[in-house]
Amino acid sequence: MDELKPTKSSPPNQKIFVHKDLKSCSHAFVGVDHVKKALEQSNDELFPVTKRSKKYFTLLVKCKLVNISVDRLKLACLLVTDSFQSDQQLFVNNRMIIQHLMTLTSYLMIIPLLQGIVDGLRNL
Repeated sequence: MDELKPTKSSPPNQKIFVHKDLKSCSHAFVGVDHVKKALEQSNDELFPVTKRSKKYFTLLVKCKLVNISVDRLKLACLLVTDSFQSDQQLFVNNRMIIQHLMTLTSYLMIIPLLQGIVDGLRNL
């Protein structure tokens, strides 16, 4: 019994399967990384890919750029139509509008502060 040793569960240099078309896809599914309930889908929504690296992809998730490991991604095969391209362009345009509104809001928050400083200097 002293000579028995546990067997290794997996080879140390085991490579994860990555589909060859994942390098050029425009969208990808993200696998769920928690225990699934009964009849729950194994993938979340479809997300656009913005940047690619060897180990991770940057996806646009809820108007935020999120780095996700390649082993959690699954290839999305889509039928490209004119309406799909216009929806994708609309999504990108809406994201740019949100960024401009956030910048404008930050300026609007600074203006009353600056006016208070200017009024305080005038009273001196």
